[in-house]
Amino acid sequence: ERNRSGKIFGGFLMHKAYELAFATASKFAVKQGGAPTVFALDDVSFAKPVSIGDVITFSSTVVYTGSDELRGGPPTGASLPAGISSVFQVRVGTNIVNLSDGTSSLSNEFHFTFFNRNASTQDTYPLQPVPVVGVVPHSYSEGMLWIDGRRRMLEALAMQQHLRGDFAHSIGY
Repeated sequence: ERNRSGKIFGGFLMHKAYELAFATASKFAVKQGGAPTVFALDDVSFAKPVSIGDVITFSSTVVYTGSDELRGGPPTGASLPAGISSVFQVRVGTNIVNLSDGTSSLSNEFHFTFFNRNASTQDTYPLQPVPVVGVVPHSYSEGMLWIDGRRRMLEALAMQQHLRGDFAHSIGY
């Protein structure tokens, strides 16, 4: 799938990133006895176009999980529900690989916020939260991803509250 410039269409990359983010979120949520629901897609960074024929790799990781310590209020001043520990952030990176020297460069970065819900009540509202285990960074780079994930998750929560006056999905707390 190419765009008018002869590059890979960004929507195609976004679709593949979503599939990987959902798989990562599912694996993470199932360990906690829940099932993921997409809560938000943050800004998408298109740093470098991908040409037709480029070799690309995708990587995905859970970079931040909400915790009840956030209930004191995010920078926006919005109050957060008691079950904030059921919300988590997944980052997907797309890299272009140079086969001649083995180097890679970042092409795209996607940030998805998920809500871990009770899988047996998927068709009932409000959705019932299932808390997730917290993510603890072990290096400086992981710490930077954790801080960025926290900021993005708080922005997504604030935006949902601003747009709807509450969460997009009625989440029971």
